[in-house]
Amino acid sequence: MAMLPATVITYDMLTRIADQNPQLKITVDESVKASLMVGGVTLVGSLLLGPVGIIAGAAIGGSVAYATSKPFTSAFVLLSKLDEQQREQLLATVQDLALQKEVLITDQLLLDLLIAGINKLGFKAELPKIGTK
Repeated sequence: MAMLPATVITYDMLTRIADQNPQLKITVDESVKASLMVGGVTLVGSLLLGPVGIIAGAAIGGSVAYATSKPFTSAFVLLSKLDEQQREQLLATVQDLALQKEVLITDQLLLDLLIAGINKLGFKAELPKIGTK
């Protein structure tokens, strides 16, 4: 099986995790839309104006993304509001995703950060390194 680029897998992982919580799904969707908008406008700005276009594109893209986004709550706030059962279900989903062989090693950082956030909320969670069982 061919491996997908890390960005595709990361988005897939985020959407599979977010499917468990409608508010988290909105947060992921809005964040991805804003990121693509900022990145796209920054790319066009840099192509047209060179290095100055990076600054202009990021500022314009960020402003447009902010103005057009729907209201959403940060993932950290949403995770802190989960009850114990929801947190354990989320952790199980993240662990299952980490054990899938098609996950690239570059996604280990994302998983480590997610687990660190869950641990900050008062839960002790560990993930095996990707590719090991």
